[in-house]
Amino acid sequence: MRRFASSVGFVAAAILVLAGCSSNDDSSNTTESATTARPQAGEGVTRDLPKFSSVSVNRGVAVRVAVEAGAPQNVEVTKTADESVTTKVKDGTLVISRTSGTSEVGVIDVRVSSSTIQELATRGGSTLNAAGKIDSYDLKASEGSSADATALRAKNITITASESANVAVYAVKSVTGTATEGASVTVRGNPKTTKVKTSRGATVTSD
Repeated sequence: MRRFASSVGFVAAAILVLAGCSSNDDSSNTTESATTARPQAGEGVTRDLPKFSSVSVNRGVAVRVAVEAGAPQNVEVTKTADESVTTKVKDGTLVISRTSGTSEVGVIDVRVSSSTIQELATRGGSTLNAAGKIDSYDLKASEGSSADATALRAKNITITASESANVAVYAVKSVTGTATEGASVTVRGNPKTTKVKTSRGATVTSD
């Protein structure tokens, strides 16, 4: 299937570790995937932020997400990129974006841990890669962004994909939602139910 690189062709890269999500029926390769995506703690600047339950990636930033149970909330940005990325919490959503006016930010590593994650979103040409284990979550992708969550093993996923976004997920029970305006959705895990409504040139494939 089509894979989405998180480090080539983007001006920024970020790593998130999100915790406290429930386990599911398929745990193969979960530990290995989460460990691979996990950065080392203490390598950056810690940011003190309010609690959040969703993550939104904007403005061309590339993000890797690792879901790991038992870790406290923590947000950490590499020292070299500390002034090039903003991390703000608004209405329970952690918004990660390039600093206004920044054209080249190099590599951005962001370590994030949280007790509950309900939604992951990417837009504005950003890239999201996710690994680990979670019960259910919403995934939104738009404006030419891409989200590869095939290493994030889930029970149920709700997808909203539009504007030529590319999405790939792994679920064991259900994948539902919509895909419009040339969006591409790939479903893995052979879920019992796949109901993603398509329109305006969008496609959904399973493997």
